[in-house]
Amino acid sequence: MDSFPCKPNPPVSTASMASAISKEKKRGGKRSKGVKLSTDPQSVAARQRRHRISDRFKILQSLVPGGTKMDTVSMLEEAIHYVKFLKTQIWLHQAMMNFLHDDSSSSSSSTSLLSPPDLVYSSAAALATPSLPPPPPPPPATPSLPPPSYYQG
Repeated sequence: MDSFPCKPNPPVSTASMASAISKEKKRGGKRSKGVKLSTDPQSVAARQRRHRISDRFKILQSLVPGGTKMDTVSMLEEAIHYVKFLKTQIWLHQAMMNFLHDDSSSSSSSTSLLSPPDLVYSSAAALATPSLPPPPPPPPATPSLPPPSYYQG
């Protein structure tokens, strides 16, 4: 029986291992060492554009519930539904605030500031049923309440 000399592998530091992994990720693991990236301005601009799109898409995926577990088209569709849902939530919140504001300013007797159950129920039903038409546009903001800046633009 032949015996082969066994050379132990040299110890590899975690720093050099992490460096090798990050280099692999930067290359994408798809290109060989001999292939160079084009320096043509149009190619460089297209590459930068693809990177920006990819980065923005990752941000959008992190904002949409369950977005990281979907393919691209499904995630974009879900993002559309989610933004519409959030707009509806804002509209309902403003309507509720206007209702409470009008209710408290129009009566001098002590009244309950809670919403009528029918309003709460119909609002929840409107959100749960996707076949309903979109809600009407929000009422104009009252001078005492400035509109939130997070949905303008």
